[in-house]
Amino acid sequence: MKTVEYQDKKIYIYDTVFNRRENLGLYNLIVNSQFTRTNIDVYLLNNLDRDAKWWSTVDPKGEISATINPKYIDLVNVIDWNKVAVTGQYINYSTSNTVDSIHADISEDRSNHYTLLHYANHTWDANWHGETLFYSDNCQDVIYSQMIKPGSLILFDSRIQHCAVPCTIAAEYPRFTIATKLFLRV
Repeated sequence: MKTVEYQDKKIYIYDTVFNRRENLGLYNLIVNSQFTRTNIDVYLLNNLDRDAKWWSTVDPKGEISATINPKYIDLVNVIDWNKVAVTGQYINYSTSNTVDSIHADISEDRSNHYTLLHYANHTWDANWHGETLFYSDNCQDVIYSQMIKPGSLILFDSRIQHCAVPCTIAAEYPRFTIATKLFLRV
């Protein structure tokens, strides 16, 4: 595990949590999920799907959840899972046409919220890009950049500004991440 600190916020990086076989099985479940377009902008409708973002809710009693959550709990030991409430879990699906705005997953005045991001592709070439950028509070500086590494996880304070860089048109597969939103009761 690697840790990046920014002010009072942390990013925890876990490389190769799922091996290639495990991630391929998970990937096959993901690609068969039902995705919904999430950001229909009436001013951009004439631009076709240039800004399309797609996501799919993870069924808490489904096969994807049963595959990933026990491993998350076993590995991510920087939080007390006995005090965690999962507030949401979904799959992000993006392509070279996806535009992701810089955002925080929770407002600055709310602490004890974390996002667990799982890079769920079975294979990825660095030349396809798609990395996740983390920014300073004023979004003037990149404080960390995470390349896509299949089967890896990032746990971060949900108040940290971040975005996904679009993958290139050379990418052979869409970029899939599983986002798990956590609230740590104190």
